[in-house]
Amino acid sequence: MPAISPAYYAPNYNNLLHHSPLYNEINALSQISNIFVKSLCIWLLQVIGLLSLIVLCLWLALRPKSPSYSIVFISIGQPSNSNENNTIFYNLDIENPNKDSSIYYDDTILSFLYGEQEDDVGETTIGSFHQGTGNTRDVSDTVNAKPRPFKPLLNAISNATRVKSCFDHKISIQDMGN
Repeated sequence: MPAISPAYYAPNYNNLLHHSPLYNEINALSQISNIFVKSLCIWLLQVIGLLSLIVLCLWLALRPKSPSYSIVFISIGQPSNSNENNTIFYNLDIENPNKDSSIYYDDTILSFLYGEQEDDVGETTIGSFHQGTGNTRDVSDTVNAKPRPFKPLLNAISNATRVKSCFDHKISIQDMGN
């Protein structure tokens, strides 16, 4: 029988490195730093999310509301003859619903429109003014109506027709803190 020579096994240095105490310390520190970085990222995302939610809530709660306009009374005078000026009497309430913001109005153009083509029956200008917080302003005035669209309007009044009013205005809202 032939002689069996002892097998030579070369040492596996990779295997030795993975089981060395230095490798175990480096691996443990690496795992700890990975956990720390992940925790820090999650914490930062939570803080950013919470701050975003707070800013959204504050913006929704504090943003100013637009003023509301209500025509409380309207009367259309009927002329005694066709040569007279036609007059529309109106009473308008302008409400500032903001509890902490006042409103500055530039000149406001109030137009009365009638019909499907929205013919301009008449218009007037309400002068610029300042309205304090939570106030309602009462505006009463007359409008000289244009004769051409006014005659069909008078004929349609008995049929409970609708008259449309439009506002063309520019406002500035100022918070109390400013």
